[in-house]
Amino acid sequence: MVLVGRLKVPYQDLFFYTVQDLHLLLKGHEIDKRDDWDRTRVGGYISIIPDLKKGSKITPAQLYPMPWDKKEDQGSFIDRAKEKLEKFKKLWQN
Repeated sequence: MVLVGRLKVPYQDLFFYTVQDLHLLLKGHEIDKRDDWDRTRVGGYISIIPDLKKGSKITPAQLYPMPWDKKEDQGSFIDRAKEKLEKFKKLWQN
């Protein structure tokens, strides 16, 4: 059995997946990677706790910020999605 990519999807199964299935597979992979990074960040935080000043209020997110720590307002996400949809429609019509 031949496995494809980092997701380790069997090659013969790729033909039966819809675009939505592939999107969900990729989203799950991204969540797994985030979890790995979050565990690493917390491990690093725990390792420096003895060296912190007493009463220090540093958090793992302050110690090593990640791109997904920034809260994204829903409006900007929807606006970007609409822009992408319009671009796709223009490409599709041409």
